[in-house]
Amino acid sequence: MFIHTGKGYLANDYTLPAFRGRGCQTALIRHRLSEAKRTGLSIVYTDVEFGSPSHNHMLVQGFRHVYTNSFWVRDQ
Repeated sequence: MFIHTGKGYLANDYTLPAFRGRGCQTALIRHRLSEAKRTGLSIVYTDVEFGSPSHNHMLVQGFRHVYTNSFWVRDQ
């Protein structure tokens, strides 16, 4: 977690497919949120791909969607 001006950013992470479904990410997120609370952060944010399993996981963990970034391509 990066901390700046009273805000925390949960940097991207990844669970290898063989280890998914075992609660690794849930434990990591909860630990980081606990540390954020302990240090008095006013807000914690992160970014995930919209509609992905990570997106759904963040919703379950109490995060809310506030912004969607779009990717653009131009065929040559």
